[in-house]
Amino acid sequence: ILAFPETADRAEKVAYDLRSKGFCVEYDLMKRSFKAQMKYANRVEAKYLLVLGQDELVSGQLRLKNMADGSEQIVDLEKLGTKIVV
Repeated sequence: ILAFPETADRAEKVAYDLRSKGFCVEYDLMKRSFKAQMKYANRVEAKYLLVLGQDELVSGQLRLKNMADGSEQIVDLEKLGTKIVV
């Protein structure tokens, strides 16, 4: 989960919810920049990336990026666990 300082608390909750559904989830605890978080996701070969910024918090939707093909989709926060296929 790529989060910004103002969305870190919500990222923690999203990570917890996804982990309880059996997903392996990481989010940044070191408050690195967006670019540094992207580099880290590439380095650990993350399959998917969630972007959680202020706009996503307001709308209740996250951007879900498939790292293999670069495609992105908008996912309702409430339906998040059902959109990702392991």
